[in-house]
Amino acid sequence: MSQQMTEKRVVRLLLLILPAIWFYPAIAGELALVQGDGWTGHLGLLVLTGRLLAGGEAPLWNPYIYAGAPLMASISPGSLFPSNWVFAFLPPGAAMTFVVMTAYYLALIGTYLYARAIGLGRIASLAAGLAFAFGGFMTMTLGQVSLIATAAGLPWIVLAIERLHKNPSWRWVALGAVFIALQIFAGAPQAVWYTALTAAAYSIVTLVRRTTHRRRFAISVGAMALCGLLLSAVQLLPLRELQQQSVREGLSYEAFAAYSFPPRQMLALVFPYFFGGAASAPYSVPYWGEWGIFVTCGYVGVLGLLLALVAVFGVRRRLVRFWAVCAIAALLLSFGDYLPFGANHLLYRLPVYNLFRTSSRHMLEYTFAAAVLAGMGFDHLSRRMDARRALKFAIAVITGMVCIAALAYCVFASRKGSPLEFEFIVPVVCCIAGVFACRFYAGNPALLRGILPLAVLFADLWSFGQFLDWSTYRFRISDALADPAAVRFLKQHETSAHDYRLLSYSRRPFGENYEALNWPNVSIARGVQSVNGYDMLLMHRTAQFMGAMSPDGVVHDVRAFDDGDRSFDLLNVKYLLCEKQGQPATGNIVHEGVRFDEEPIYLPLGPRRKWGLALDGITATELAMVAAMGGAAHLPDQTTIARVGLRGEDGRVVQYELKAGRDSAEWAYDRTDVIRTIKHRRAQVVESWDAGGFEGHRYLARIRFERMRVTGIEIEYSRPDAELSVLRASLHDAETGESRALTGLWPPQQRWRKAADFGRVEIYENMRAMPRAWFAGQVRHMNSTSILRTIRESRFEDGQPFDPAQIALIEHGPQPQAEIASLAKAEIVHYTPQRIEIHTTRNRPGFLVLGEIWYPGWEAHIDGRNADIYRTNYVLRGVAVPEGEHRVEFVYRPGSVYIGALVSVFGVAALIVGGFVWRLCGREKNQTCRKTAT
Repeated sequence: MSQQMTEKRVVRLLLLILPAIWFYPAIAGELALVQGDGWTGHLGLLVLTGRLLAGGEAPLWNPYIYAGAPLMASISPGSLFPSNWVFAFLPPGAAMTFVVMTAYYLALIGTYLYARAIGLGRIASLAAGLAFAFGGFMTMTLGQVSLIATAAGLPWIVLAIERLHKNPSWRWVALGAVFIALQIFAGAPQAVWYTALTAAAYSIVTLVRRTTHRRRFAISVGAMALCGLLLSAVQLLPLRELQQQSVREGLSYEAFAAYSFPPRQMLALVFPYFFGGAASAPYSVPYWGEWGIFVTCGYVGVLGLLLALVAVFGVRRRLVRFWAVCAIAALLLSFGDYLPFGANHLLYRLPVYNLFRTSSRHMLEYTFAAAVLAGMGFDHLSRRMDARRALKFAIAVITGMVCIAALAYCVFASRKGSPLEFEFIVPVVCCIAGVFACRFYAGNPALLRGILPLAVLFADLWSFGQFLDWSTYRFRISDALADPAAVRFLKQHETSAHDYRLLSYSRRPFGENYEALNWPNVSIARGVQSVNGYDMLLMHRTAQFMGAMSPDGVVHDVRAFDDGDRSFDLLNVKYLLCEKQGQPATGNIVHEGVRFDEEPIYLPLGPRRKWGLALDGITATELAMVAAMGGAAHLPDQTTIARVGLRGEDGRVVQYELKAGRDSAEWAYDRTDVIRTIKHRRAQVVESWDAGGFEGHRYLARIRFERMRVTGIEIEYSRPDAELSVLRASLHDAETGESRALTGLWPPQQRWRKAADFGRVEIYENMRAMPRAWFAGQVRHMNSTSILRTIRESRFEDGQPFDPAQIALIEHGPQPQAEIASLAKAEIVHYTPQRIEIHTTRNRPGFLVLGEIWYPGWEAHIDGRNADIYRTNYVLRGVAVPEGEHRVEFVYRPGSVYIGALVSVFGVAALIVGGFVWRLCGREKNQTCRKTAT
């Protein structure tokens, strides 16, 4: 058997088994590939997609989060990506393993094929594939299921462009278009955009500097891109429709600049755990860099860098220069807000580019470019005897880089670790092994010699990737999806899943109580409908309506729980699940011996505001609060701003008055216009921040009393003006030194009745929750701002009370007929994600309100006849129903999906027609050439 045939078979075997070796514990069922967002964000959405497909329904609507939201349009579930369809017939654990591993196979094989297309040998091409597939970006972002699947499409698209450069053919136009569509379907628009930038640059360089048939190449690449977008229209049009209504319609600069890669952490490109952060032994240093370890996702191995340098120093090809420039550009862009001269502010002005945060994700292009260069360097070592010269330069540079990193590590060793730590030892050993392997292989292309640097590269990447957080999820997904105590309680007390919704509350939802709180999106798999959710495309109106909810489902404005706010009532929120008050404070925020939670609670107190809190009995000697006033510069010193009452288990009552200048003060005390006129002293400052030209402050208030078990706290705001915002609060016991944190949620007992206690969390029943569907006897037209204010305050502008059981508020359209009736009944008889059937009975015309989120694409039918849907009560659906008995149906048929599907079909037709035209032009060209020759 020839060496080439042996090499071919060995490489094919390695392409097949290396990902299986990397993920063997998951294949064996010992590991769940659900790191981070894989568990909290993606799994539930994938399970729902699979269930809908298994039931013969298109995955279009998700009723389990945010009181209803588009499913396919939100793109992150990847509902149109083929590998995700395995959730329709495989258990969640096996399906997730398949989906994740598919991304790594695609990344490995795609990079290998591209390297082969540019003329690299099989072993060198495999090295390139290893560096990208198991390098920092793909491994660090494993939990972002849609992101790794999208990133895996980058080499395939570049491969199609390279094939069109070598030999333009409609086959590769069609394949490239399919690659583009699949990458878009995978569900991470940011990675799609970065791929588009890379592919555009690659195409331009190829057109200008590499190809001789420029016109044909430009036409074929243009046709590929156009057809790819046409094929993707079924996803892009619904996505655009949702994005325009979501909180991601635009980003502030602060959000855009978040999670930038700090330049000083470039040391992690050589010593991957220089800043700590490994999740398991033998590494032990905690992470001490900025943001999180995920921003340091550019590691391609010390040997990978060495091989890339060999290519830079020894290979005289335009592609080397292109990928070197690409790597440098991607690295610079990843710096984001750390770029000098305000460059990131200029980037923020670029359309589309400014829709994405986390500039450290430019490491996608960096790791791919570095991987390709590593493959070129490996190939150079195998093909040329004079490669030893380039290798010497590369060894000198990489040795210098390792020495600099080692010296820097030793400087920080006294504070963060020691040179004897594995964080230091492993990269040094990998460097020595890599240098030896390259010297052993240089100039001798023997297969066995080539296996050695390949094995060192794999071991190098293994020493980094196998000790990240994803490798610690040692549980079975099926077991973890079992109902927690709160869900068992709900299912025992409720007969139907669509008769109620659950609201979970926590300032730190992804902490230790995540499972007990049944937080979405995992709750989807348990069949519980929630008004929380985890999706970056949360609709703006929904977020406003539910207490300034963030995309991760956190209610930031706790006034939504007040007696006067009817928002959650209208959404059929029957149960509130929250963390029990008085858990031991966590974090590093300590003020004068009192520990506070790091996550602020933002408890707002203003005119007519009163808060009451019942506790199980917490032993304490003081209540400490970090607070600040707003709009309070005119308040004289020692003005009473709030009254605090504490009840003891023994019947004692402690009364205390919070005063301006002693316990708190104006937060903008140092602002020029405030400091000139302010009438109270500055209280004790404990926290300050840059507020833009001046410092903002928070102040410490301490209410001391004789040691007792506190069972209740009441705070009543005393002023008719200004406001007080409590950012942190803890009960502290001076005898034991223990601090117990209070959260921002103090549910009014008149509205929320405690129903059950589950240890660290408890559940409350909302005594005012509206049913899922009901009739209103009156309908009023108002603008959207007035509607939201009326619902929040439970009264109209003229002071009349607002009762949602009697009055429905709409914004547009003709006045629907509605009358007060003695008989009104609305019963949901059929409920699926995309179809709801209601049987109604009423002796007068009425207006049916459905406690489901309004969104374009929902249609209403009364006894089979079309009916208008009104946007009701700011976010809900309503329809006018005649008197008598009727069957009312709500069906989701989104026009954006159907129009997008037609455009995608047109894209398929364009590929078919284009193929015939391309072939016909080719025949005519051949005939012309023959005639000319004759």
